[in-house]
Amino acid sequence: MSFKPSPFGVKTLGITVPNSKNELKLHTFYSEIATMRTENNLDEDRISTIFSELKKALVSQQSELNLFYQPKLHLETGEIKTVEALIRWNSGTLGFVPPDEFIAIAEQAGLIGQVTDWVIGTAIKDSKTMRENGLEVCVAINLAAKDVLNSLLLPSVTKMLQKHNLPTNCLSFEITEEEIAKRRDMRKDLTFTIDPKDAK
Repeated sequence: MSFKPSPFGVKTLGITVPNSKNELKLHTFYSEIATMRTENNLDEDRISTIFSELKKALVSQQSELNLFYQPKLHLETGEIKTVEALIRWNSGTLGFVPPDEFIAIAEQAGLIGQVTDWVIGTAIKDSKTMRENGLEVCVAINLAAKDVLNSLLLPSVTKMLQKHNLPTNCLSFEITEEEIAKRRDMRKDLTFTIDPKDAK
């Protein structure tokens, strides 16, 4: 894991000053592990292991990561038109790792984009299979704040939908108010759509 200067000011200062090893004392650097340990109440060894094992799981063919689909019932019609994609991780090294735990570490360690890519790619493949078997539902995917700010996300999703010949309404994206509150630069305009002419 790499270490880099912190631009986050006061919040990080209390963590980094005791841990600083800068001999010249001209700059204060912070360890991503120290930040994650403080914010997630986890020990360094577990954080480091989750980080390294998650990186492996995202590119592995061993199926440690899985998506489960939670149906959303429409109260007025009693129909199920949407399912929520929920990522779960059963690590060969760590056993079951709670999503709140590894998602938080992925966000802070710069892996959240890879996690989102895995979820979207898997959801699209599963959606294709479901529709081939007569189950036409919309798959709802939760996004992190950093995902929404990724300008490459929408073109990537459009390309994958086209590849699998899926309609744009087979996916929807959700972001919580808590995620929005984390990022001031998101409070302008969060609306983005896939133009029907861009994906069949």
